[in-house]
Amino acid sequence: MESEDKRFEHRFSELYAQIQFQDALASTTACSRLINSMEDIVKGIKQKLGKVELELLTEQKVRDSLKEKYAMAISERRHFASLLKAFQL
Repeated sequence: MESEDKRFEHRFSELYAQIQFQDALASTTACSRLINSMEDIVKGIKQKLGKVELELLTEQKVRDSLKEKYAMAISERRHFASLLKAFQL
């Protein structure tokens, strides 16, 4: 459902942009509005990209922390296994 909504929004944006572009060809005022609208879209995309990059960085830090904990656990397991083997002899 969400993907269908995104497709609808995307298609609506495309149609809206096409209409604005056709209007912009007709007058300088409409052309200025179109340029402003496109600049706003670019700003919005940059903001969203910044948020996504920040989320990615956060997730990468979590991943790295978990990898480190896992490596430590494996090391401890090996150490305990070697101690157990030494006591069994």
